[in-house]
Amino acid sequence: MVTKMNVLLFGISPHYSSLIRCFDKSNLANKIYVWGENSLDCKISEKVEFIKGGSVEACRTFLKEKEIDFVIILQTPLYAKYVNIFKYNFSVPTLGVTRYWTQLESSKLFAKEFMQKYDLPCSDYFLIKSIKELENSILKFGLPLVIKDNTMQAGFGVHICKTKKECIDYAKKLLKKDGFCIAEKYIEGKEVTLHTIWDGETLLPLEPVKDYKRLENGDKGINTGSMGAYVPASLTMKEKEVMFEYVKKLAQAFKEAKPNFTGVFVSDLIFSNDKVYNLEFNMRPGTPEFEALIEHFDCDIFEVLYKTAISKLKDVKISYKSGYTGAVNVVHKDYKKQIRNDKMKKVKILKGFFSPDNNIKINTRISRITEKNEVFVYPCMKVFTVIKNDILNPFSEIYKHISKLKDKNLYYRTDIGVDLQE
Repeated sequence: MVTKMNVLLFGISPHYSSLIRCFDKSNLANKIYVWGENSLDCKISEKVEFIKGGSVEACRTFLKEKEIDFVIILQTPLYAKYVNIFKYNFSVPTLGVTRYWTQLESSKLFAKEFMQKYDLPCSDYFLIKSIKELENSILKFGLPLVIKDNTMQAGFGVHICKTKKECIDYAKKLLKKDGFCIAEKYIEGKEVTLHTIWDGETLLPLEPVKDYKRLENGDKGINTGSMGAYVPASLTMKEKEVMFEYVKKLAQAFKEAKPNFTGVFVSDLIFSNDKVYNLEFNMRPGTPEFEALIEHFDCDIFEVLYKTAISKLKDVKISYKSGYTGAVNVVHKDYKKQIRNDKMKKVKILKGFFSPDNNIKINTRISRITEKNEVFVYPCMKVFTVIKNDILNPFSEIYKHISKLKDKNLYYRTDIGVDLQE
């Protein structure tokens, strides 16, 4: 007999819909609570309940009243302090990254030093504290040069500067803000996102995801968190070999460092000249790439993550759907201007767009639905994600569906997955 559990998804994330949908199908999930959200008009399932949130003491009361068996921290490092509270103070199995180790995501410098200490391949870099040091890095690395904000900036903190003036102008902003920044040698190649899961003892790699970071077609424009993805990424035999070696080194690094958390650990990789380099880390189950990945699972993701939280990952067998699972992110037009506030004009879409159509799934946060079946979504940068699985290529149907949209406040790339046709 299967024992069903109540799970708490803690913290707001714009990319949790796939996780909820997969949990909803699980025979292990009884009730799914989302803490930190106001109630939404879009009812995902009878299993799902949105909770506005509250104090730590309110959490303790909620855990007892609802008999919560499992907690997942959706966002790091914002909610990292709650990991040990849930796990040790409240004695609930918890998937999430502790505050110290979130620095692998929140500090580019901390991540670079970790990579160097454990011999993980990364591009050459300089710590820049003055314009003179920046000029020296330009002499050494040449142009274009990658300038990185040390902190998390939703993808906006990474600038590929083509001229010396661009380098200096952006570096001056970062030096004024933090007193230092990172100058990194530019590497051109195939970008792939590798998700691994860590249970405190075992590091398990998942299928690699092909990601598209740049805003505009042809990988041009500003860097973003993601404009789309597909899984599995198409890799050559050599690329698979060097990625396998990277995973071995990463597993060894974890065994030596013994990080005291359980959760999703993401490496943003780039393949160039038969070598692989790590660009940066992410540490949460709330990324656009993860949406596509878990929709590609052909096993119970609830069981996988629960066994990760209780350090029994060795017992897990993961299987995937046939073909490819693709995702296209539709963003607010102001994303181009790097505007990040709640003053964006709300996007209005007919409810029928969100209805199932040829196995297409849409992730978004809906603020309200009118009597005319018009849907208003939260005016965040990423408005929604369209996802589909297909044996050959999911993107023709994805784009056919997106073409129904007429709202002038929306923007998306039209070349996601074009390399699947090559």
